[in-house]
Amino acid sequence: ITKSPRKGPFLKEGGARNSSSSNGDDDDDAVTIWVLLREIVLAWVMGVVFQWIAPQASLCVAVSVTMFVTLRRRALQNLMSRLMTPILGTKLAQLEKGRGKKKNAILGEGSQPSPVLPKVMTSSGRVTSDWVDPRSPMGRAVTSAPNSFLEPLTSNFMVRGANYLQDKVKVPSESAVFQPIGVHVYMRGESGATRIEHVAESVPSLAAHLAAAAPDSFFFLLTWIHPGPPYRVTVFAFERRLPVGKDPTMDRVWGNFVEGTDAFRQDRFKYIASLKVAPWAVLAGIRTLGGEKPTIIGNKLHTPYFRGRNYLEVDIDISSSTIACSVTGLVIPKISGMEIEHAFLIEGKSGEELPERCLCAIRTQQSDLITATISF
Repeated sequence: ITKSPRKGPFLKEGGARNSSSSNGDDDDDAVTIWVLLREIVLAWVMGVVFQWIAPQASLCVAVSVTMFVTLRRRALQNLMSRLMTPILGTKLAQLEKGRGKKKNAILGEGSQPSPVLPKVMTSSGRVTSDWVDPRSPMGRAVTSAPNSFLEPLTSNFMVRGANYLQDKVKVPSESAVFQPIGVHVYMRGESGATRIEHVAESVPSLAAHLAAAAPDSFFFLLTWIHPGPPYRVTVFAFERRLPVGKDPTMDRVWGNFVEGTDAFRQDRFKYIASLKVAPWAVLAGIRTLGGEKPTIIGNKLHTPYFRGRNYLEVDIDISSSTIACSVTGLVIPKISGMEIEHAFLIEGKSGEELPERCLCAIRTQQSDLITATISF
């Protein structure tokens, strides 16, 4: 092994490697382990010396260890990546390799974008009409683009299979019942001092779209109420695509959800988030809420429901949870660099309610909530 020249008591970062070695990563690991072991001994010796000089032994040892960890942080990360890859697979290696080099972490299948679905017909055969607000920068896209949304394949999301209660097997979801028709961000007045609820009646452009819809249309509205002031809301709007009668199980589950009590809805409404691109700080915050696992969102956040002639609205109040507020504080300043896939479904708890099927799915891309906000 070719040793690097020393610079002070610690080895210089990025020392020389033996390019003629045939063992590749094994030799690299040996160099790293040798360096770390030697510097652990040096740190221990420094601690002993400091203990002899000063009575505050624990403080001196802590200072020595802190110096070691600080100066060799990158070497420790590289070593852990190499040693843990055979155990945890390539994802850990990809994440560790990207740490500190890229602003965003890319999750999922490499850096390839998820397949997306084009806008299609409704259950009655009409082509859907997007909900458009001329003042909003948000719009539909077919590839990754700032301030845009698209519909991902719901087969990306694993849901409970037909025999889940017996075998606990999850399967890729069938196509979504509803398709996205718009995403917009609003606040009331220029200061946003007042909260917005029941957007189907409060937001003029949305109310007009619902009123002008065909008689057989039905909409599912999801509103994220952000902490404030200023109080902003992000509205996801979906229109039914799956014809009634094509999936009797889904028809029954959806009917019970629409006509049921709020307590029933709170216990069944499930949310799955898949972070395609996100900063490391945001990933850490999301993990405190359960990561990317399916979540009964009513158990964590206040979610009032509003029923209209041709819509069901769910308001998800982020401010009702201290942890969610903290995560939102991390997300909003960085959300312009994030790409997130959201899926919503109704949890099946009996054989008659399985298999599960996504109600709707949407991917938001590089959306700057601050500049995209519309006042009314």
